Amino acid sequence: MKVPALTVPVIVLASIVSGVVLGQRVPAPTFVQDYERGQVSGQVARVDLIVDNLRCRGRSAFLGRFLEADPGMIRLETYAGEMRARIVFDPAQTSLDALKQRIESRIQVPAQPGSEQQDEAHAGEGRPLQVGQRLQWVQPFRVAEVKSRSGF
Repeated sequence: MKVPALTVPVIVLASIVSGVVLGQRVPAPTFVQDYERGQVSGQVARVDLIVDNLRCRGRSAFLGRFLEADPGMIRLETYAGEMRARIVFDPAQTSLDALKQRIESRIQVPAQPGSEQQDEAHAGEGRPLQVGQRLQWVQPFRVAEVKSRSGF
């Protein structure tokens, strides 16, 4: 059986178009972190937040370290293209307000001489504090909007 000459290019083109369309409708997470927790109460809540300054995988990992200390954290997924963080947590151990407060917490980093604008997420990483060097407080993230919530 002979196949028409345009069949293969049409199938390839249709596959590419469907991949692009599905990729936009079903985005893959930029970063995923599962937290090792002993006891979960049985009820699980999920919230999607729009987080200012969540622009790349590095900042997503930085946000993951912010949330590590919260005992109720179960999973963090970030979508940097949308600046969205999906958080799964145990509402018996933490609350949405506590998570927002931790995300928006300020940290102290070494001040960069002569630089008013700096990359807060990576400022001072791996560099020891020099004698007489000043510290400054920065807020790397801010919750701009609660997009969706379930399990509350």
